[in-house]
Amino acid sequence: MSTQMVVPAVDPMAAPFVRDDTGAAGLDPATLNALKTATAPCGVTVTYPYADTVFPGGLTPPVIMWTSATGAADAAYLHFAYDSSDRVDYSFAAKVGNPAELQIPREAWNEITRRTNRLRLFVTLNVSAGGAATSCKMQWKIAAGNMVGALYYNTYQAPPPAAPGQGAVMRQTLGAEAEIYKRFDGAANLIPGTGPCYSCHSVSFNGGTLVASFHDYQNQVFRVEKFDITQGTQPMASATLDNANFGALTPDGKKILSMGNPQCTAGSDTFPRKPNNFPLVEGAAVARLLDTATGANLNAVGLNKDFYMWMPQFSPDGKKIVFSHAKPDASGGTDRRELATMDFDYATNTFSNLKVIVQAGGLPAVPAPSLNYTPNPSLGGVLACGAEMCSADPSMPCVSTEMAPAIPGIPGDTGALPMGSCTGPCYPAWPFFTPDSEGVVYALTSEPDYMQAFPGRDQAASSELWYLDIDSNQTLRLDNINKGLEQLDATSNYYPTVMPVTVGGYFWVFWTAMRDYGHKVQGRSDPSQPVVAAVEAPRKRIWGAAIQPKLKVVENVVDTLTDPSSPGFYLDGQSDSGNVRAFAALNPCLQNGSSCMSGLDCCCGYCNTNGTDMGSCTCDPPKCSKINEKCTKDADCCPQEKPEDPLLSCIAGFCNFIVLN
Repeated sequence: MSTQMVVPAVDPMAAPFVRDDTGAAGLDPATLNALKTATAPCGVTVTYPYADTVFPGGLTPPVIMWTSATGAADAAYLHFAYDSSDRVDYSFAAKVGNPAELQIPREAWNEITRRTNRLRLFVTLNVSAGGAATSCKMQWKIAAGNMVGALYYNTYQAPPPAAPGQGAVMRQTLGAEAEIYKRFDGAANLIPGTGPCYSCHSVSFNGGTLVASFHDYQNQVFRVEKFDITQGTQPMASATLDNANFGALTPDGKKILSMGNPQCTAGSDTFPRKPNNFPLVEGAAVARLLDTATGANLNAVGLNKDFYMWMPQFSPDGKKIVFSHAKPDASGGTDRRELATMDFDYATNTFSNLKVIVQAGGLPAVPAPSLNYTPNPSLGGVLACGAEMCSADPSMPCVSTEMAPAIPGIPGDTGALPMGSCTGPCYPAWPFFTPDSEGVVYALTSEPDYMQAFPGRDQAASSELWYLDIDSNQTLRLDNINKGLEQLDATSNYYPTVMPVTVGGYFWVFWTAMRDYGHKVQGRSDPSQPVVAAVEAPRKRIWGAAIQPKLKVVENVVDTLTDPSSPGFYLDGQSDSGNVRAFAALNPCLQNGSSCMSGLDCCCGYCNTNGTDMGSCTCDPPKCSKINEKCTKDADCCPQEKPEDPLLSCIAGFCNFIVLN
């Protein structure tokens, strides 16, 4: 596992951090003095970070970037201070180039973030250009907690030592650099882009189980493998799970809900898809609950074979499941306009209480399904289908006889899906619970295949991130998250996932975006031209943002829902390779006696720190649980010792607090 810097625990009452590092900038005294004393109105446009961004502690400090219409900058000065606080007074300066950017020193950033008290952080950026200095004022917020766990995302072009263009599952311990976690380590196929590779994946919230798809398009090998997550990389598969692509793992990783698909994909497995199926997943199959250790069907109660349960995800407490409520429509197609939840009883493997929570508007009575297509003869082929697939006789192959209509500019043997099925983003997709299980973050996308783009439909879908408050049944577009530098950025947000625990009083969303990161990572080569997936795929990157948890409803008074999100931040340290669907999970837990920073690190859920930054894992329950220690109810959490201390409650099995503003 990539090494994460040990970050001091948040302590608003730590001794003041007062330091002036400007003397190390190598600037002449006159320039430095002009920078420090600048009062002229801001003469540059800050392109990153966005105003009012909420940052967690423990991550790589942001790179401040800006543009200027009046000439190239040659030097810059930064000053940090918290509103109504004397705990931070830090400044530094540096020579800058063109394009202009300034990296905040990490050691100083750690000292700044540890002293947060849920106050605004005032940031002053003074810039010297052409002998004149101007002053820019910015405001951010720093969450009162250090980010935990890791992200697992798949990438299209894994960095060395993987073969060029080979997909892989990346792991990024938050606060560290990304590493290749699982890739195919043999020789790549002779035909570029056909694998073998590991790609589409799911991760259990406890960080113990990874399920990933192995695809070898040239040799027609498709399987889903289960891995026990280790500190090291390249683990060996511990089980094979029949047809469990994009399945939902229970929080402990011991069970997985696989999706149903009504049509056989034999003969079409270059990229498995059929008109009424979920793309890239083999069929025919029904939704099933599987044992991840053995692959055995657990014969769950309450699953309807006609409800395909696409894109399912369990709640962090394991008591609910949310999914795309895909089902047959009245015209032989697939209705894919709804999201739904069901209750789940882990002990009895029972699903119950189906409730539709999102219904997309503005769609035709019968949503347009994906088009039929002819498989590519050089990559396609015929698969033998088992009893739950296309044929009752597993020795008999299932042959596709479907033909694609001619589509100008698209070869008939690559497959194609229709564009413009709705006037804007309107198919709900990729739902994910917040840690309190009271909210759902999801994408609203323009295409009924739910995908951003892939060979055969190279034009990128439009997609926005939305939020549902389950109790009030209110939905709201997350405008703060969706917004970037350009108008196109607002509809270029895909595949949201959510950290399963609260950090610093906030919930944390991670998603794939195709947008500029300041002057880095060009989101689109030419926004006026159609997107070609193979060209644009490497531009996809992972972004994160805070969501303010809602206050519990008092006396059944329901307020109008307002945007709970903050602007997004770029996840520094990720691979420069086209990154998709970043699952957030805790790190594999540590046994009793291991060094720890909080109970989240420990298998038993408790870390004895005795007031220090590092402690040891223990299985002896304390008198009460501190922040990030295990709980089953609010009463397990330690009470406030001082009025200024946050009020703790039990959220997703760990004590934490929520921000109040």
